[in-house]
Amino acid sequence: MSQANRDPGSERGRDSSGAGPGAWHEDVDDATRARRSAYWRRNIRSVGILLAIWFLVSYGLGILWVEPLNELTLPGTHYPLGFWFAQQGAIYVFVILIFVYVRLMNRLDREFDVDERDVEVPAEGLDHLRRLSGLAALREAQSYKERARCAARGSRP
Repeated sequence: MSQANRDPGSERGRDSSGAGPGAWHEDVDDATRARRSAYWRRNIRSVGILLAIWFLVSYGLGILWVEPLNELTLPGTHYPLGFWFAQQGAIYVFVILIFVYVRLMNRLDREFDVDERDVEVPAEGLDHLRRLSGLAALREAQSYKERARCAARGSRP
């Protein structure tokens, strides 16, 4: 995306039209729109499948089918399988699904050539990120009362 369409003096990521962050004003061709649409369709489909698996494991195996699964034991232990899925198995599956999602998205990003491996961040972008992270650290480190006291004095936290 082109930086030329953004107002370089804008504050808080707003452009000259007053739109918020991410409001890029560029004309894209139909092929680019089609690629973006295909990318998001595949992304949403992946998320949907992973959420369905998570629901099946956590709700199905941990709640609905817990009694039949309790007749089986976890191999190598004496724990009923339904109890194990309700207490730990669903969490393990959820963590595994996170790693599967990362792998799927990295593959999808490479396929659509939107991966971040060779992206160079301009110096002004790094400065902006440093300012944002500094503000977040200040907000977290200081209590609401301290910030209010600083505001009352007219000083900055």
